[in-house]
Amino acid sequence: MLWWVLLALVLSIVHADIYFGQSCALTGGSSFLGTQLRLGILAAFNETNAKGGVNGQLLQLVSLDDAYDPLIAAPNTQILAQNASMFALIGYVGTATAVAALPIALNYSIPLVGSFTGTPSLRSPFQRSVINIRAGYYDETAAMVNYLVNKRQVRRISIMFVIRNKFLIILGIKQTHSELLDIKA
Repeated sequence: MLWWVLLALVLSIVHADIYFGQSCALTGGSSFLGTQLRLGILAAFNETNAKGGVNGQLLQLVSLDDAYDPLIAAPNTQILAQNASMFALIGYVGTATAVAALPIALNYSIPLVGSFTGTPSLRSPFQRSVINIRAGYYDETAAMVNYLVNKRQVRRISIMFVIRNKFLIILGIKQTHSELLDIKA
């Protein structure tokens, strides 16, 4: 509850700014990714703000730590999305936390922008308020297989599955399988 009070206080000070909310791993095993993504967003915001912002409105980032735990990311997202001053959610790190944030973002009709994941869950079904900046796992894998088969003439390829925090990430098996079937040995 302390985060909600602090967030409300911060957002009530200046209403003219444009606020983005982020729940990401600032501590724990994935903290490097979360911290670096946060720093990248802040660098872009600082550059824009140094030029006067967007129509005179400064970009502000409110980041909450979820330690890459979807059980923390979901309430963090709820806190961020409930605030009427929040323009969008940005820079979620990983599949588990982005998937936890998605139904909340959709429920509050707040855009979910630039999550660091290629999960199909953020791509299908299409949601116009979800903006991906990274290719999906299927597209990435199909492109790698296509390159290896057609440019490097590789004929034996292994695909790795990653299980993390109870989420199975399937790296492009459908497209990859069809790509492999088209190979002429």
